[in-house]
Amino acid sequence: MLVSRLGYAAVKVTDVDKALRFYVDTLGFQETGREGETIHLSCGLTHHDLVIKRAASPGLDRYCWKVASEEALGQLEKRLQEHGVATEWGTDMPRQGRTLRFTDPFGHIVEAVHSIEPVGSGLSIKGVEPLAVHHLALFVDDVQKGIDFYTQCLGFKVSDYVRMGPDLIGAFLRCNVDHHVIAMLRGPVGKLHHVNFLVQTFDDLRRGANRLFDGGYTIEYGPGKHGIGYNTFLYFFDDDGNRLELSSEMALVHDEDDYPTKTWDENTFKIGTSMWGGPPPETFFSQGT
Repeated sequence: MLVSRLGYAAVKVTDVDKALRFYVDTLGFQETGREGETIHLSCGLTHHDLVIKRAASPGLDRYCWKVASEEALGQLEKRLQEHGVATEWGTDMPRQGRTLRFTDPFGHIVEAVHSIEPVGSGLSIKGVEPLAVHHLALFVDDVQKGIDFYTQCLGFKVSDYVRMGPDLIGAFLRCNVDHHVIAMLRGPVGKLHHVNFLVQTFDDLRRGANRLFDGGYTIEYGPGKHGIGYNTFLYFFDDDGNRLELSSEMALVHDEDDYPTKTWDENTFKIGTSMWGGPPPETFFSQGT
């Protein structure tokens, strides 16, 4: 596949100093750079995995895909242009290589890059100790439009669908062996559903839940285990209401023949959302930033 993984996500916050205390002191990201009221945060290996930017309201500023090679950037540009997607070269992000920029069907700025400079400080040993900014979930008005964009333009594959009656209300897509690196849920278009941070084990996730509780942060849903993707989960909010997720132990698709695309429906969706407990709160399907 052209795309290898999520490169970074940039989220908007209204108070950078308060956000920095949360993302660094509680979650364990490392600050690696600052330009005005934009702060670059790392899990410890590359210069930025997460970027926080001051804005009038919270939400997703942009997201970036890491591609397999410099040649893949040119191939991606060609595929996007063949499907009528405008592209440009350049970025205001420091310490990353040649960057292709475009817009997804729902108005989000997207970047693609082969290289982000290493920082060499090693993974975090404080806070929740995130290993990576692993995946995104976006609210969209047309799930099929998102599937077409990601499969035809970027070469992703669909792992799971969610249907309620005849209506397609969700999809989970992959670009590597991980079950999903992006999810799309029908809802308020242009809104972020969540940014996911990968931790190593369920014990790390449980420890993260304790740290969030001790810090007075709102836990929305979990801990639990999804049927969709089979990963453990914990959903919570930062100070601005951006929904975030900790997860571990996601299903891996090493052999395409061993993982036919699944469809979850009104009879199975309860297990799809949680194998261990009850359904998520109503806010889970309606609230985004």
